[in-house]
Parts: sequence; C-alpha cells; structure tokens
Amino acid sequence: MEISMRRCTLFLVILSLTLSVSASVDQLEWTSGETKMKGEAEGVLHLEIRDRATGLTQTIELPHLSKIVDDVRLIGPNRILVTGRMNPEEERAGTVTIIDRQSGKIVDSFRTLDATIAPSGDMMAYKWLPPRESGGTAFLSSILVYRFAASPESNRIPGISAYHGSGTVLYPEENRIGQRYFAVLGEEGWLSGCRPRRSFVSPIAWSSDSKRIAVVEFEAGDQRIVVIDVSSGVAQPEISTIRLHREDFLREEFGRRIPEDYPRDLGVAFRRIEFTADGKQIVLESWPLGPWSDKTLSVPASQ
Repeated sequence: MEISMRRCTLFLVILSLTLSVSASVDQLEWTSGETKMKGEAEGVLHLEIRDRATGLTQTIELPHLSKIVDDVRLIGPNRILVTGRMNPEEERAGTVTIIDRQSGKIVDSFRTLDATIAPSGDMMAYKWLPPRESGGTAFLSSILVYRFAASPESNRIPGISAYHGSGTVLYPEENRIGQRYFAVLGEEGWLSGCRPRRSFVSPIAWSSDSKRIAVVEFEAGDQRIVVIDVSSGVAQPEISTIRLHREDFLREEFGRRIPEDYPRDLGVAFRRIEFTADGKQIVLESWPLGPWSDKTLSVPASQ
C-alpha cells in the first residue's frame, strides 16, 4: 500500500508529501517532499491511499483547518492518524484528523494545543485551544485525553461540537465535573488584573507506562506540577500536586528574592517537562524570561 499527500489549487501543486506503508498494516513510514508554500496556501490538502495488491487508489480531502502535515501513522489495524498545524509557523496549535483506512472516511477531526501522544500509542493528551478572537474574554482551559479506539461520541461532551473540543476532560476537576471544556474566568472571578489567575505554563508529559500525565499549573503566584493518574480509566482520574518554589528558578544575581520591578504574581514558564524512565522523578527546564534563569531541576514524581 502506498500513501501520498498533496495540497493543490486548480492546476498548481504547492505542497507535496510522499508516504508509503508496508504490506503489513502494523507499520507505516513516510517522508516529506519539497515544500513550496505560496501565501496562505489556498489549496486543499489531500491524502491518497493506494493498495498495492489491487492497484486501487482512495483520495481523501482533509479538513481545511490543516495547513501543514507533521506526521501520519497507523492507529490499530483500521485507522490512520494525521497530525498537523493550522499555521506552519505555530508549533503549539495543532490539528488532528482520524481516518478509517477501509472506507476512507474521516472519523473525527479537531484542534489541539500542546498535544502529545502516549507511549502506548492509544491516547493523546492536549490542552483545550481557545478561539483566536475572544473579545477580551479570558478562559480557564482543560487538559483533555482523546482515546483513538473510542468513537467520536464517547470522546465528546454531549451537545458540544468537535470545533469546541474533543476528548475526556481530566483536569481541572471543576471542568470535569461540570462537563465543560473551559470556564469563562470573568464569570467565575478567576482574574488577577487583566491576567488569568490560573493557566498551564509547560508542555504535557506522559510517563513511560502511559499511566500518568504531568503539566505545570500557575495560579495567582503559586506554581505546582499537576500529576494525573489514568491507570484506572479516564473517567475518574486521580489528581495529585507537587508544589514548586519560583525562587529556585531565579537568576543568580537575584538570590532568592523576586525584584521589586516585577509583578509579585509573575510565574515561571517551562519549555520541557518529562518523567524519568523509572517514573520516580519529573524533570523541568525553565524558559530564561524576565527574572527567571535557564535551569533544569528534578523533583520527586509523588509527595
């Protein structure tokens, strides 16, 4: 079976990708060809699947929200996972399209933020992506998990379209219990000046056994690692927190005191978070912004 992908207008190919899959559906390998982007790439991205045994070709039009494709892989025996981005220059805001390999139909499609696939390959965790134009409204986002083998209906809160979110809410608990992907902070009083009192300030990490997720949360000057245990299922995750001390990440010249000319509730942002191979430690690497240094620390994964 061979798979190819292209983006084209009426007669102009502006993005070309070539993919191939072995006779066994357990493995898929693909390489991207030369990319020729013009403007906003007005064409449509297509996925072509050719069956080597029969010579038949399926052409699947991907949703318009995908501007570039980053990866294509097989999920189980019958589904193809296509991950990409809405903007080639934006690494964090992603798109997910799940396709039935036999029928060629799109099973589900949705947007993501900081998405990461579990080592087991059967789940994806990501942050709910707020709209680009929110009219000044601040949101409290959620950490979601999407199960690839489950149906779109079981991966969605009833009555909410995929555009607003897909997956099971894991955290925060008020969003999970309230069956919502986000909260409007202005309505719930979770604002400090013009900034949200709560936000996620790191990527998402999976443990090597795919049983735990970790992310750093900031709330009104306090920072903590949120560890979400899904070993008993995603419907009732177990939540634990590990407090972080912002002073540990200050630049050397500031000692242990945040300078007066910085806001007292200024948080540390992290560019890396990961579990160690044995799952006993969580490694953090901070962004060198403002008073914060480029520092790597390890903390116990449980307290």
